Amino acid sequence: MGGSVLVFVNVLILGSFIIECLANSDNSQTSEHKPIQCYDCNSEYDPRCGLDFDNYTIGVVNCNEKRKLDHMKTFVPILCRKVIQKVHGKIRVIRGCGYIKDEDHDDKECYTRSGTHDVKVTYCSCTTSLCNGAPRFGYPAEVSAICGTAFLATIIMTAWIN
Repeated sequence: MGGSVLVFVNVLILGSFIIECLANSDNSQTSEHKPIQCYDCNSEYDPRCGLDFDNYTIGVVNCNEKRKLDHMKTFVPILCRKVIQKVHGKIRVIRGCGYIKDEDHDDKECYTRSGTHDVKVTYCSCTTSLCNGAPRFGYPAEVSAICGTAFLATIIMTAWIN
């Protein structure tokens, strides 16, 4: 009797954790289902937007409610971007909404391009709300890994106790 109660408690705890992970992962929400929200700032005008970003002090925008860009009136915002510019040693971080999908780079590691005259730019793009505040991307994959491990642990623990 005691073993079945322990199994029940373990399944309940791990099941709750899995449900919480899936609810917070935001993997299933695309721009067609829900408007994307992004951090929107420029460290040139607001130092809080810089590399030492604190997401509790910067406002969030619903990208669909922003004024349409003149040259992209037919586009709908589908992702968040973070751009780190280093020009002649001065660093500027720009966070905002993005409109054009890039299958090669969205939700993957950031990539860097160098130009002439000491110019270097790092581009990051992601497709879940508020993802452009993270120091690196890949959060949905990490959450999936944690949830999968919790699910596997539930199955193994249940089988081992029985």
